[in-house]
Amino acid sequence: MFYFKSFTDSPKKAQVWLDSIYNGEYKKMDFQKQNEYLKQIGISTIKDDFFRYTFYHVVNAFRGVLDPGRFDLMTFFKKEDGNQGFLEILNGKKRFSSLFENNFFVLYLLLIPVFLFAILKVFLFSYALIFNRYSFYLNYIIMLFFYCILITGPINCSRFMMPLQGIIFVFCIVGINSYYKKKNINASQN
Repeated sequence: MFYFKSFTDSPKKAQVWLDSIYNGEYKKMDFQKQNEYLKQIGISTIKDDFFRYTFYHVVNAFRGVLDPGRFDLMTFFKKEDGNQGFLEILNGKKRFSSLFENNFFVLYLLLIPVFLFAILKVFLFSYALIFNRYSFYLNYIIMLFFYCILITGPINCSRFMMPLQGIIFVFCIVGINSYYKKKNINASQN
């Protein structure tokens, strides 16, 4: 919700909003009451701005499909504190150049091919969906795929996409296969 508030209002207003939630009264609550309190705030915030939140949720859910895994890599090396990364940049809290202010520039360079491969996978997946006919049962796999993307929402990142990689690769292969079939048919007709 903090990133949504940063997106719709401003990072400063979002921080004020966040500070108002975690006030002294919140700290006095037990764990169960804290969860109920935060759940109620989340639900009311979404209800108050349902359409803009839905747009934000869907856009960021699909943005996670292209995530090369910078957060997971930094967490692995114990350098992630939640105050760096692409979300901070996309939400206007940091400059793009802040990504390169640490000693992990080489690792970021390694993520570029991963990102390009993710774009290729999305292209081939889309190609397979558009240009192939599927059985009725395969539609359930497609719906599962989109459900998994949408359920992760605005925090979608590469680790949430790992269970779906098999499905993505199958559709990529189908997309490549249909592309070459189409190309061979066109070549034989000429």
